Amino acid sequence: MNAIKHITAAMLAIVIASPALADDYAVSRIKYVNEGGYVASFDVEAQDFKGNTIPCGEQSSKSNTLASGQSVTIVVSQGAGAPSTKCKVDPGFEVWGIASISQGLTDDNWSDRKCRKDKARFFAHPEGGTLVVVTRGTTLDNNRCRIRSNGGVRWTESIHGQNIYQD
Repeated sequence: MNAIKHITAAMLAIVIASPALADDYAVSRIKYVNEGGYVASFDVEAQDFKGNTIPCGEQSSKSNTLASGQSVTIVVSQGAGAPSTKCKVDPGFEVWGIASISQGLTDDNWSDRKCRKDKARFFAHPEGGTLVVVTRGTTLDNNRCRIRSNGGVRWTESIHGQNIYQD
């Protein structure tokens, strides 16, 4: 009985002491698909190695609105020195999308939906895949961001060539 208690305690200690394992992916593009019954816009944010948030583009911008059924793809990493259509961040920076949903008849009534997930993280890299996020539902119901495809390229130190969790 004592042996079972010790084994159980040791297993519990390992679970508590181990960091949570996230599903990490390398992405070079983020595609947003508006499947909702509303007008939306989409932009990207990134986080650098120091934890600073870097906005890319103008959030809730009426110049890039998407009707239901429309999509947009934003390039987040094309390699060193390459021009980007919208957002240029360094390889290894965490990236996520923000879908802004029009909530009414006025131009300034938008509601942001961050597409950043707890269990899956996405890092900019020119050899990464395409992250596909979708919103659907109505302006008031079931309109959160959903991951349709993670891009299929696992984030590993061999892709980045260094530890991404640096100070």
